[in-house]
Amino acid sequence: PATAWDGADWLPIGTPVGARTAHVLDETLQEVGIGVPGELYIGGYGLARGYVGAPAETAARFVPDPFGAAGGRLYRTGDRVVRRADGSLSYLGRIDAQVKVRGFRIEPGEVEAHLLAHPRCREAAVRAAKRGAEAHLVAYVAGRGGAEADLAAVLAAHLAERLPAHMRPSLIVVLPALPRLASGKLDRAGLPAPEWKAGAYAPPRGATEERLAGLWASLLGIEKVGRDDGFFALGGHSLLAAKLVARIRAEFGRDLPLRAVFETPGLSALALHIEAAPPVAPTPSVPPPPRDRAVPATDMQAGLWHWQRRHPHSAAWTIFGAIRLSGPLDTDALRASFDHVAARHDALRTTFREGEAGLELVVHPPEPLRIERLDLTDRPRRDAEAYALAFARAQANRPFDMAADRPIRIGLARLGRQDHLLTLAVHHAAGDGQAMALLLDEVGTAYRAFSSGAEPGLPEPARQSTDYAAWRRAQDRTPATEARLAQALERLSGAWRPDPVPTDRPRTLTLGSEGARLRFELPIATTARLADQARAVNATLPMAAMAALGVALRRRCDRNALSLGLLVSDRGAPELDSVVGCLVATELTVLDVDPAKSFTQLLIAVRDERLAAQGAGPLPYARLLDALGKRGLPDRAGAPFQVLFSYLRAEPEHPDLLTGLRASDLPVECGDESFELEFDLKERPDGRLAVSIGYLTGLFDAATVAALADDFAAVLEAAARDPDRPVAWLRPPLAVPFARPGAAA
Repeated sequence: PATAWDGADWLPIGTPVGARTAHVLDETLQEVGIGVPGELYIGGYGLARGYVGAPAETAARFVPDPFGAAGGRLYRTGDRVVRRADGSLSYLGRIDAQVKVRGFRIEPGEVEAHLLAHPRCREAAVRAAKRGAEAHLVAYVAGRGGAEADLAAVLAAHLAERLPAHMRPSLIVVLPALPRLASGKLDRAGLPAPEWKAGAYAPPRGATEERLAGLWASLLGIEKVGRDDGFFALGGHSLLAAKLVARIRAEFGRDLPLRAVFETPGLSALALHIEAAPPVAPTPSVPPPPRDRAVPATDMQAGLWHWQRRHPHSAAWTIFGAIRLSGPLDTDALRASFDHVAARHDALRTTFREGEAGLELVVHPPEPLRIERLDLTDRPRRDAEAYALAFARAQANRPFDMAADRPIRIGLARLGRQDHLLTLAVHHAAGDGQAMALLLDEVGTAYRAFSSGAEPGLPEPARQSTDYAAWRRAQDRTPATEARLAQALERLSGAWRPDPVPTDRPRTLTLGSEGARLRFELPIATTARLADQARAVNATLPMAAMAALGVALRRRCDRNALSLGLLVSDRGAPELDSVVGCLVATELTVLDVDPAKSFTQLLIAVRDERLAAQGAGPLPYARLLDALGKRGLPDRAGAPFQVLFSYLRAEPEHPDLLTGLRASDLPVECGDESFELEFDLKERPDGRLAVSIGYLTGLFDAATVAALADDFAAVLEAAARDPDRPVAWLRPPLAVPFARPGAAA
């Protein structure tokens, strides 16, 4: 069985020595780029000719060297590695050991290492096994002797504290000893077939449970749901819970509060809540607006417009991705695919203009998109890699003009016959996270069709971004919205600090958008413990992370109450699920971080506020700011929040984005930031929590942000360990209080 090292997700193994070579290749024996995982092939001086008396294994492992002299060989190691920017190699695991479960690539050795960390586990092996049409992880363990009746339950609880749900085995099989070959190595072929318990799956009972199970399966992307299953245990989270409530209201006609999903997440119990809930009118639909009228921009788009007018050379609001493609690329099919998708979605053909009633959307007719190309095939390999990276950075850092430019830009660098770098830039006014996923999915479907000479056959979009913009404007002026605005103003009427972190330099009217990023990761075990602490009070990991951030900010603030900004999804209506566009709203929330209260109490307060906000939907942000300003809030000039908090869930990998090619992301930095401080948290598929902190270098020194990051990490660790401790005890107080530089401009 595999073992683990000291918790790092990669292990440096250096560079080739002497007249030896090391290549990182994909499945087609093409070199992958810097930062792209691949298989390690070694060659050069000292390479053996093969395995003695084993011609089949020799043919499989010793392959012709496409980079060396005729007759040369490379040895296929089976090791998954990545080449770093300095040329060194880092070990990621074994190619043949990886398994794919529910769309996630999992290293069984990592699960095995966590099992072996328990004192009662002597041996462990993990593999994937089919249960029906779905793959599940199965763990085989042997104890250290004594009573083993409860070993499976003990180890399951042990893993629940350390691993995310998709990395936990569905079944733990206890054996007296794991089967071994004569050499002493594990005999994986000798592991017994898993015996799934007959009663493990209980089908839904009755019409309500069956219909609800269908909704769960659709939202969670799974095949079947049992009546004893839990929504969050199957991979649900707060955003999906909000979508579930919207679907329940639309399909059942019942007014189920969002809180009910958190308090009774089991299918059978939630079905009883639905049946007891009062009836409601159907969810307001999103009607197409009259096509002969100008469509007003949303508050979010108007905010982006005014921001760009102040920062015309900034690319801070560009959504950017760079994808390395290995394999035979059909460039004509790729161009046709992007043209097809852009013709389908108004948002990708929209510019903006000032009209009589404010900012308006201008939708242009479809026209071919230009793909900016760069051919690097005549360059030496290392130079080509550097030029390709520079090309991607230039694409990422080039701004859009919202008045003149179509909001989508595509680049394609060719490094080899079967090696390309695809870049995609979309202005945030035309997209959000879900829109980008929809866009890439449609491009993949269209490419599959065009590359085989067929038509894509995608269904027509039910709604467009223009439909959403007109609907949102109408929703922002209903009596219900007026009542919620009044409630929000009452809630925000106290004294709260909009800028909890003192800056190193005063704000000026000429402050630019130049920024930098600092990153760290929360270990798997800490992330799992924090998630468990949140579930214990019917909260989520994002809520716990927000509460922890509030504690770290409070240490620098002279008030308990401090504000945070949030960018929230506005796709509550079912018709909006498949819309490509910017369906995002800005929210202002105020955390009351009382140092004398426990972290659990703070988390419950954050939970209650978030559930109420998500259940009601976003407020018209521009009108809220205008009303706050008339009341003299906040008590300083400038934005009502200094710190933005965002949280992204782990998403399954999609290496087969374009049929016949292997796709992998290439990280590319953008040098601009939109907010004074931005905390972006993202769950990694392996269970770690990645934290990226963006900051304006015109206001903050790197040392200031590093100290804030240290505090945030320490609070997350302490809260996961002892959530009932008072907030003030989660981290020792700062030795020197922060001074605030000159007044805000």
